Amino acid sequence: MKKVVRLTEKQLEEIVRKVIAEQDAQAGETQQFTDDSGVTYKLPGIKDSEAWGRFVNFADGSYANAMKMLRDLGLQPQSNATMEPNPMDLSIKWNEVKTLNDRRALNADRLTSFFTDGLEAIAETGWHDERYFRTAPFQKALKRAGANTAEAQKLYKNYYKVLDGLGKFQMKKIA
Repeated sequence: MKKVVRLTEKQLEEIVRKVIAEQDAQAGETQQFTDDSGVTYKLPGIKDSEAWGRFVNFADGSYANAMKMLRDLGLQPQSNATMEPNPMDLSIKWNEVKTLNDRRALNADRLTSFFTDGLEAIAETGWHDERYFRTAPFQKALKRAGANTAEAQKLYKNYYKVLDGLGKFQMKKIA
C-alpha cells in the first residue's frame, strides 16, 4: 500500500539541512594534507608529506623503473614527434647514465616530470579518472604543479590514459 506523506516547506528544508550536515560530517572524517605552500590534497590516503611522496614519486629514484612502468602502461609516442634520444628506447643501459648532463637522462627526467606533475594534480584534486583530466580545475592543478601537458600530448598520444593507469597503480601505495 502506498502512503501519501505531506510535508510543509519548513519540514522539507529541515530534512535537506540534516542530509547536507550528515554529508559534511562524513566528508570531514577524511583527513586532508595541506603542504607548506597552502595546497590541500584531496586524494584519500594523502594524509601527510610521506604519503604524498609515495604517491607522486612513481619512479622510486630510477629512470629504468620509470621507463619500464611507462612501457608497461602502454605509453605510445606520436608518430611525428619523439624525443631524441628516446628515453623509452630499450637499448639504453640506465646503469651507465650517471649525470643529468647525459642527454638520455635529460629526456628521461623530462618524461618522468610529465607524469609526476600529473600525479601531483591527481593528489591535489582527488580526481583519479581520465574523464576529469581535461577539466579547468584539473588543468589549473597541472599548471600549478609545473606540468607542460601540451608538450606531453604532442610527444605521447595517450598521455592522459597512461596518467590514469599510473594514478590507479600509485593509489595502492597509499591505501
